Amino acid sequence: MFTGFIQSFRYKRLLFLISLFIATCTPIAAQVAAPGNSPCTVIRNTTTGNFELRYEGAVIAKIQAGKPASISEQISTDEHTHGLTQTISVVPARQQLQATIFASVQAIAAEMRSKAQEKFPIVRTTIGNSSENFRNNAVYDRYNDWSLELSTLRGNQRMVSRSAAKTEKQFLFEATGDTIRIVFRPLYYQKHKGIHYFNPRRYNVWKQPVTGWSSWWAYFRKFNEQNLNELLDVWK
Repeated sequence: MFTGFIQSFRYKRLLFLISLFIATCTPIAAQVAAPGNSPCTVIRNTTTGNFELRYEGAVIAKIQAGKPASISEQISTDEHTHGLTQTISVVPARQQLQATIFASVQAIAAEMRSKAQEKFPIVRTTIGNSSENFRNNAVYDRYNDWSLELSTLRGNQRMVSRSAAKTEKQFLFEATGDTIRIVFRPLYYQKHKGIHYFNPRRYNVWKQPVTGWSSWWAYFRKFNEQNLNELLDVWK
């Protein structure tokens, strides 16, 4: 009888701990809504010609044009993935543009669909520090899962990371070209990359060092089943 009492006590204590864990963790996750699959709102200052981009009520970019600019906007949605792409084109020829991009502390400078990537594709690893690579042409905000890509037609561009408050990062983008395009993609990994259950707001980035082996550095795109079996034989 006494043994049964002890087992019952342990069982109830276990249930209490599980209930406590759920009570402390679930509300936090439930309160954090996933980002929306919607375009930016373009707000233009008719006096200066400058404009800003707002997503879910927050300013994510402030753009200054060197000369009076004409802005056109195009929005498309992939019928299979439902990925939304918003393209904002700024003209005229030899336009000078400076953009300050505001993102969460989990944002990184990145490279997307650039001409350099087409000529010489590479994979770069970002640990979290500022990147000053000249191939950077975009910002990816992991916490909000959006990407903002900037490109020029027959021109030059450069992106620089800037330190800001502990709650955000800023990126400075400067470009000169005939047409400057700003491409916004919300839910980048969830929709455009097909990771349907990806909701990064529910958990933080793993902050400890990650170690392991990657097939990319040895085989690039040519990794196959035979290579895998040969490696498994070695590791046995």
